[in-house]
Amino acid sequence: MSGQTKIRINVNPQALIKLASLVSNSLLLSANVVLLTHDVRHRIQEKRSEVITNRLQMTAEVASAIAGLAKVIVNVLDER
Repeated sequence: MSGQTKIRINVNPQALIKLASLVSNSLLLSANVVLLTHDVRHRIQEKRSEVITNRLQMTAEVASAIAGLAKVIVNVLDER
């Protein structure tokens, strides 16, 4: 004897609509989380690059000032 069990499922249209809405909202929320995470990472990377650029620019300006000062010192020493 083979015992077959039949399951009957009644689908409520309102429940199906609510389930579809829940799935849709979950997907939108997930997409927003991914986009926000990407944006935060990008901003952090951008900020780091900006800091490095500012430091390099400051270093170049200091080096230029030192070169100018050295030139003045050499000119003064040459005149003596």
